[in-house]
Amino acid sequence: MNIVIEVLERSIMDFWYRLFWFNDKDAKNVTDSGIITGGLDLKFFTIIDGFWKQITTQVTANPSQRGAIITENAGASYAAQKLTPDKAKEYIQSVVFSAPLLLRQQSDKFILVTQSVYDAYQQSLMDACCLESARLALLNGMEALSFNGIPVIAMPIWDKIIATAEDTGTKLNNPHRILFTSKSVLGIGVDAIDSFEKMRIWYEYKDRVVYVELMGRADAKLTNPDLFSVGI
Repeated sequence: MNIVIEVLERSIMDFWYRLFWFNDKDAKNVTDSGIITGGLDLKFFTIIDGFWKQITTQVTANPSQRGAIITENAGASYAAQKLTPDKAKEYIQSVVFSAPLLLRQQSDKFILVTQSVYDAYQQSLMDACCLESARLALLNGMEALSFNGIPVIAMPIWDKIIATAEDTGTKLNNPHRILFTSKSVLGIGVDAIDSFEKMRIWYEYKDRVVYVELMGRADAKLTNPDLFSVGI
């Protein structure tokens, strides 16, 4: 049971990221002209409107917040979507310098990127012989790169979810993503500090099955929709 609980805890973390970042109340499967991988149950993706849904909606209303159009995302195949180091650095630069001045003044600003962007950006710094000067040690002990003094943080969980949940069969939905914002803009609310943490576990004699139940209520909101710049 300890092993089962350990696996469940990792799955719950994946659930949080899928819920807060990738959920969309209007999500549809690829077979219905949507972006969710065919065969996946939509009930895991339509609970709330997550950050990416809110971001794309905001960009539609205010196109200037799209700091970079990552052309590789439009590639017709996995191979055509490959990102080069030079382009990654160019996109990050464009996202930052087209951002609102108020955002650039925030003390808790950061750049969140897919692992694909992070790797390509890291390679660009290696080519320029300036990788070590761009390294940062974050407060949680993790290491990140930087751009113009701003932390560039890899989000490999984004890549994982995109690869499994937003795959058309020939290409991925926007596999390269850059979000320049501040920590205070990404608001998450829960009904209790221990939401989704208390496990109710019981054995059902009738079914000969062990059931595990977790409950909680949560939502995600951009607290200031004007304070971000995105590359997608």
